[in-house]
Amino acid sequence: MQLKMARRKMRMSNKIICHCMLFLFQLHCITSRHNSHRKSSLVRRETGESIKINKGSGRQHLDRPFEKLIQFTPDYNIHEYPAPRSGSPLDVDFQINLRNLLEVNEVSQICTLETTIRMFWKDYRVAMRPNVFKEVDDPSNNITEYLTLNPKSAEHFWIPDIFVDQAKALRIPTYFVRPASIRVYTNSKIRYATRVNFDVACKMEFHQYPVDMQTCEIKLESFGYTSKQMRFRWLSGNDRNDY
Repeated sequence: MQLKMARRKMRMSNKIICHCMLFLFQLHCITSRHNSHRKSSLVRRETGESIKINKGSGRQHLDRPFEKLIQFTPDYNIHEYPAPRSGSPLDVDFQINLRNLLEVNEVSQICTLETTIRMFWKDYRVAMRPNVFKEVDDPSNNITEYLTLNPKSAEHFWIPDIFVDQAKALRIPTYFVRPASIRVYTNSKIRYATRVNFDVACKMEFHQYPVDMQTCEIKLESFGYTSKQMRFRWLSGNDRNDY
């Protein structure tokens, strides 16, 4: 009799354990579905917010302050150079002002130069807005010939990809604002000017030392364009900043 009672209690306890395990399993399934639904809703919400942010940043990118003064053609692309319609190479005029010869190292045969580089080219895809063509309040009734933009706006313009051949190091003496500027003229001419200090290799001969004379050749070249696409020309003139 006692054996039967023990078996009956064991069966009841087993049923209770099974019911408890089944209840816990169902609770776990419900919690998992709830968490997965919550995660998916969070992902959808974050994705929606990211899309909104991206759209907002796109509008902010298009609403650049300098575009109130300058207008670009709809097909403007900074990755494409402004090829002339005539099919001839793009003429890029250079003006280099040697400010100072900072150092001449005869041992390493390196010269350190302080220069100002100015480049001029025509880009028919860029123009001043019509409302900028207004007379200046002066007796001569001159009109605005060009606009000088902040150097940070230069990253939105196509600029010739020049580099200094055999340059060991290149430095830009910046305090707060980079010593550079970009100008847009009324005839779609673009001028980019910047102050650059660089160390360039210079082959020296000392056979006539101490009355020797050294000649350093500095080459400015385009890295990605051929001579059929771009042509460099030396712009003669003074070193004043009126070009």
